[in-house]
Amino acid sequence: MAQVIVAELRPRLQACSIFITSEDGLLTNKMVKMSIKPSDIDIEWSSYARTIVQKITLPGCRLVPNTLSCLRAEDEFVSFRVQTEPLTGLHGSFSREIIPMTFNENGEQRTINESTAPNIIASNTCQISCHCCGNELARYHVQRVLPLPSGNLDSSEWFCHGGHGHGTKFSLAPHSGDLLYGPCYFLMSKEWLQPSALNSNDTRVARCKRCLAWLGTSVTSHITLWNCTVSIDDSSCSSPLQDFIKCVAHAITSCVGLMCRVIVETQVMEEETQYILLWIIDKNLQILTNSEAREIHCADNNSFIETVLKPQNTVKLLYLHQSCFTSVVKAWQDDVSVQCINVAKSMFTDGLEHMRKMTKCIPQPYRVTNNFFTAYLQV
Repeated sequence: MAQVIVAELRPRLQACSIFITSEDGLLTNKMVKMSIKPSDIDIEWSSYARTIVQKITLPGCRLVPNTLSCLRAEDEFVSFRVQTEPLTGLHGSFSREIIPMTFNENGEQRTINESTAPNIIASNTCQISCHCCGNELARYHVQRVLPLPSGNLDSSEWFCHGGHGHGTKFSLAPHSGDLLYGPCYFLMSKEWLQPSALNSNDTRVARCKRCLAWLGTSVTSHITLWNCTVSIDDSSCSSPLQDFIKCVAHAITSCVGLMCRVIVETQVMEEETQYILLWIIDKNLQILTNSEAREIHCADNNSFIETVLKPQNTVKLLYLHQSCFTSVVKAWQDDVSVQCINVAKSMFTDGLEHMRKMTKCIPQPYRVTNNFFTAYLQV
């Protein structure tokens, strides 16, 4: 029986690539029989003692029977390609095309890099605590909540009216009462920190004094805290994986040109930095995946199972994990078109584990390209 199903929909090419991971390995190709229908695929899994017929429904997709190609069935994977046709005469035709637009709850067009500020209201006092142990870090009276500019901008181009050309130096250090936020972190003044909040032995790293959790980074005037490492008014800001995906999506939208590459780096120890190199293949790919299967009936060792796939908007990418600074990392850093982002250690590990999990859903022949692994990120 199919355990994991991933279907890549490409309406412009009028094609659908399907990757199926079975529960048990396949001994021979004769154990699998398939029938392509306009709205679903019937797969018969046969063994010596039992036969399972699985109906896989692809909503919003019309398949063309007798167009199955590139069929491969080996180990625990089955992969093939099927042609599709538009549901209406307008969508996907060669004469015209209607591009669908997605909207958020307010009726505004949803973009890939939707990001929200921390759940803090200006002119209020909020309590910031360690998410791991609950140790109170600060009671911060917030006067202004302001977004930070993109890290890819050149600070030499910033100026205030009347100050341009006079050698004025600009700083992003927050003033007392200011909270400056980015995609997954925020900056605050040190003067509001509790005396016993952070470990005083660390000068650059902000660690909780109670549990020694790594909360962010510290400089002379202010502190940078990751959203996933702290709680605001006893409520968690976000999860590490959500913040990882948000940061990558934010970097993708900043890429200019057809080629989009991103370096994700983190400090795992005081003097040790690790990297993930991301090479974006498709910025907006719709896939269908299975959430659960429903067994209709079972008799005489024969079962009929119905599986309905659910659509997801994803980014398809290639990734390479580097545990230290290598020549490949240096070559990417020297390229001005590559985006570089810094994330928390928990975001780095959860994001890498998520991509490795998605890689396992792809058959081995399509899993590795130029030593990079293939994965999906849901956005």
